[in-house]
Amino acid sequence: MLWLFDTGRMAKKFGKWRGAVAVAHAVAVCILAVMFSRLSDILILQDDPAVTASSVALMALVIYCVGVLLGLWGAYQLIVDATRGAYISAADHYDREGL
Repeated sequence: MLWLFDTGRMAKKFGKWRGAVAVAHAVAVCILAVMFSRLSDILILQDDPAVTASSVALMALVIYCVGVLLGLWGAYQLIVDATRGAYISAADHYDREGL
């Protein structure tokens, strides 16, 4: 998932749609967080769970926060690429420097 923050590589591969790719991944991460939240609800119903429900709920909250932050980063990239065309210079820099 760290490759989503490599702006030059993303600009080279996806052009001005690099923000949309990040937002799509953010939605997938948030869906994963909801699945962990549902698992927490199931663990509450059991009599003697092996893992406490609060730890699973905390993990779901952390995953959801990561998804929201990734979505905000993708939205920022979409706005910057649409208004300033920043993906062009990032892709050129990646071609020249490889960074």
